Amino acid sequence: MTFQKYMLFAAGLFCGAAIASAEVTSLNCEQTGAAEYKLTYALTGDSHSVRISASADPSGQRDVQELLNTSETAVTIHAGMPGQRMYFFLKP
Repeated sequence: MTFQKYMLFAAGLFCGAAIASAEVTSLNCEQTGAAEYKLTYALTGDSHSVRISASADPSGQRDVQELLNTSETAVTIHAGMPGQRMYFFLKP
C-alpha cells in the first residue's frame, strides 16, 4: 500500500466516527513536499466545515496537532518533520 493510500485509509477510519448527519467523503491525500500535503475531500449532510488534525500516532491518541478549521474542500497543510509518517484526522 502506498504512503498516500495508507494515510487516506487511516483518515477514512477515523472520519466514520463523526456525526451521523455529517460526513467527510472522497478523501485524497497527496504528499507535495517533505512535510507538506494536499488534502481534498467532500463534505456531506449538515457539514459546512471540517477540523483537520494530524499525528505521527496512527490511533490519534498521542501528540495530536490541531492544524486547521476550514470550509474549503481542498487544502495544503504542513505537518510533521521531513521523513515522518503522518496520519490525518478530519471531523466535520
